[in-house]
Amino acid sequence: MNLDRRTREILKHFEHKGFEAFIVGGCVRDYIMGVQPSDYDIATNATPDEVMTIFDKVIPTGLKHGTVTVFYDKTSYEVTTYRRETGYSDVRRPDKVTFVRTIEEDLSRRDFTVNAMAYNEQRGLVDPFNGRKDIANKKIVCVGDPMERLSEDGLRILRALRFAACLDFEIEKNTENALYTLKKNLRAVAQERSLVELTKLLCGIGAGKVLLQHIAIIAEVIPELLPMQNFCQNNPHHCYDVLEHTTVALDAAPADPIIRWVLLLHDIGKPHTYTEDEAGIGHFRGHEEVSTEIAGRLLKRLRMDNHSIQRIKTLITYHDHYLQPTVANVKRNLARLGEENFMAMIAIQQADNMGQHLDYRLSSKHFESIRDIANQVLEEQMAFQLSQLAVDGYDMMDLGLEGPEIGNMLDELLELVVEDQLPNQKQNLLEASKKILDDKEYEKHR
Repeated sequence: MNLDRRTREILKHFEHKGFEAFIVGGCVRDYIMGVQPSDYDIATNATPDEVMTIFDKVIPTGLKHGTVTVFYDKTSYEVTTYRRETGYSDVRRPDKVTFVRTIEEDLSRRDFTVNAMAYNEQRGLVDPFNGRKDIANKKIVCVGDPMERLSEDGLRILRALRFAACLDFEIEKNTENALYTLKKNLRAVAQERSLVELTKLLCGIGAGKVLLQHIAIIAEVIPELLPMQNFCQNNPHHCYDVLEHTTVALDAAPADPIIRWVLLLHDIGKPHTYTEDEAGIGHFRGHEEVSTEIAGRLLKRLRMDNHSIQRIKTLITYHDHYLQPTVANVKRNLARLGEENFMAMIAIQQADNMGQHLDYRLSSKHFESIRDIANQVLEEQMAFQLSQLAVDGYDMMDLGLEGPEIGNMLDELLELVVEDQLPNQKQNLLEASKKILDDKEYEKHR
């Protein structure tokens, strides 16, 4: 493995001080898969006190569990002493942590074989549970007995699905059986911990497949998803049931957490709004509002932050207000949604479109045109909100307007500018204001 300079140096530093140290877990897995790790975890036979004596900048982030954070050359490393964990009475944290002597003992406590590998330049790859083989076979396999390993921390049930989604792996049969046997343990997991794993799962390359295959497990955390399963839409625009459509849209979207959460929940209200017309065609009128309400409630339960919840709710509410490749439509929706949400909405509608019947899908050029127009509107600073108008409330007061009349006039002017019926020039806007006032005065005295 071609370790970066900093990581080689920090491992050498342990060695020079008479200790053993390895990179462990996800970073080793990433190296084997040809992915550059984003961060590094280190396991060592040095105790936390010893680690704090051999490095200058150390934060005791988890002394109780043998963990400290070492800052080396502007990079942080989580360093943990070799340990064994016993007793999980709360199905989350070990009751007791005992330091052990070897890296092999430390690796034996880890969740899955793909995460139970270690490496340093002296010993090379340490892989006592055949994690490298499981990577080659694209399998998620528990270390040791799956029932024992998954019983230790209920969150590992979701982590198995998360790794399957992010790595696009299958779950080994014995591990899968244990997941289903123990799935109710997820109910004891803190909501915010589940949220973190679910968000990572949703952003995985295989998210749709995992959701479809293991909806019964995910529904232990989000039971609101279950009515979507096998719910036929009975509509020529759709070739999938509601859950299948959701998974296709998920996989077609960029791996942005907000966008993926929107697509998971955008049609969650459909089973609650289904009606049929005289021809037996299914309709879901008002499903956007119902989906928004359900999404807000369940995301609050999962303890998602309020800003993200509001963004997701807004995007679900307007996801069926189809964008058009015209300057006026783009400006109107930029005003309604704001730049960040508007650009996200393009991606959402493009992904949603991929879940439609082929005969009704819009071309990718449709969405590319909308993006191009949006970029043009933003680059040229075309007006789409009141703050961009070349006139303001003081100008309206100079015309004799008062109170609500001021806002009403500015709204009317903005609408004309957005519709390209009036240039955003002060003189033109003032003249238009006078004409509007004259017309209203004329109508009053007719």
